[in-house]
Amino acid sequence: MKNLVKSSGFTGIGAKEAILCIFGVPLAALLIKQKVMPEAIRDEFFIPGVTSATVFTLAALNKI
Repeated sequence: MKNLVKSSGFTGIGAKEAILCIFGVPLAALLIKQKVMPEAIRDEFFIPGVTSATVFTLAALNKI
């Protein structure tokens, strides 16, 4: 992850935090969903929904 961040040109902590949140939160939510209730919501709807909610939250908090 560090090499990817360095090669992409992101140098600030805020940029690294935003990228980690945009990709990390949906991944963590998917793993939790698969353990708790795997058939409740289809992944095709769940992953974009969580990603959109994450981006909306980051935008509301002026992180991106």
